[in-house]
Amino acid sequence: MQERCEAHLQEPDLPLAKQKVLSSLHNHWDGLTVFVERPEVAMDNNAAERILRNPVVGRKNYYGSGSVWSAYLAAMMFSVLQTIVLWGLNPHHWLSAFLQACADHGGQSPADLSAFVPWQMSAERRQELSRPLPVSLPAFESPAQEREESEPAHTS
Repeated sequence: MQERCEAHLQEPDLPLAKQKVLSSLHNHWDGLTVFVERPEVAMDNNAAERILRNPVVGRKNYYGSGSVWSAYLAAMMFSVLQTIVLWGLNPHHWLSAFLQACADHGGQSPADLSAFVPWQMSAERRQELSRPLPVSLPAFESPAQEREESEPAHTS
């Protein structure tokens, strides 16, 4: 195929559009065929395109904010949360832990972010943040239960 490309490029009456395409193919041949000799390299980038699909499809829904800063914030959050997902962490658990750490530091990011950066955190921390967020529900008691608990218990 490479030989045919080079042969066509030598034709004197080659149309300009075809020449541009064949020149690009010739210039990028090594990169376009790297998967032949290196099987660990994927033939396509469908996985990357699927990852980008959600923000692209959702962008019309985000027009309602009407501000540039919110678009930048959304782009940053997409990037951060997708990184979290790629590392196998639970985004809800990670975000909850990060926001709690910010609250514990007076509304500022913690000085040491290594506990939240996947490639810097310990394996135990990654394991912890990969699980679903533990849910603690408040205990709802009826007024009758409250009265019973307020009386001293018989221990005899």
